Amino acid sequence: MTDNRALFLSINELPIPIGARNRLREIGIVNVGDLVRKTDKDLMYIRSFGKKSLNNVKLVLADLGLGLGTKLTDWPLETIRGTRGTSGSGETASAPRSRMRPSSLP
Repeated sequence: MTDNRALFLSINELPIPIGARNRLREIGIVNVGDLVRKTDKDLMYIRSFGKKSLNNVKLVLADLGLGLGTKLTDWPLETIRGTRGTSGSGETASAPRSRMRPSSLP
């Protein structure tokens, strides 16, 4: 496990545009540790997450001394802290939202 405290930061604390942050949260990324485990390709598959958002994220991670595609052992955060259901930052961990939309009613 990396000894970098930045891994425990909430993505809400990162200086990235709110739209990019919302897209990350929609797929279940809550902490920087969740984010660095993803690759460029993983993030580019996210709906409405383009090259500009990707470059923004990469710059912010570089400022923290981190990068995408990092292999972490003993992650997710719940495993490290021995808790379930919270991220440690006051947020409740939840499953990623479905991209399915309910059909229109007649």
